[in-house]
Amino acid sequence: MELQRIREHWVDWATRYEADLRSTTKTPTIKQHEIDAFARAIQAIPPPPQSALEVGCGNLINTLTLARRFPAIRWVATDYLPEMVANSVRNRDKEPDLASRITVAPGDIRTADATPGAPFDVVLSDRVVINLNTWQLQREAPDALVKSVRPGGHLLLIENTTDGYGEQNGPRTAVGLPARA
Repeated sequence: MELQRIREHWVDWATRYEADLRSTTKTPTIKQHEIDAFARAIQAIPPPPQSALEVGCGNLINTLTLARRFPAIRWVATDYLPEMVANSVRNRDKEPDLASRITVAPGDIRTADATPGAPFDVVLSDRVVINLNTWQLQREAPDALVKSVRPGGHLLLIENTTDGYGEQNGPRTAVGLPARA
């Protein structure tokens, strides 16, 4: 798929669903699992991190939830789309007790190392690399993410893969659900 069509998809969802979880995912249960995976990974980091960057923050659901769980962390959250940045700011501003610890800014996964505040103790990204339409771009993006992590810091990624769809399709078709493309 062309990058422009991918962008149009996310602009449509950001505009249609705004601050709602549905602007970034169709499945609340999956979002809960993703956030829990990030939280468990952050909890296991010694010493406790003081700074974190979420690249591709969507409407800030991950960052807000994690900021509540980890009050000592200062957060920077970036997204490529102005519509998502605006949704993130609206969600952040609904929680004034967290707002002082969360900076929201435009940003691109391909230049994450240029994010103000870098390097960070923790850098996380949730289903962003998959939105890059070529293998070359998908290989280059983690390099910029790694450069935004301080020495000894941690990079946490959650991504979809075509293998994952393949593994889901067997059980889906077995119970009469259509296969996912």
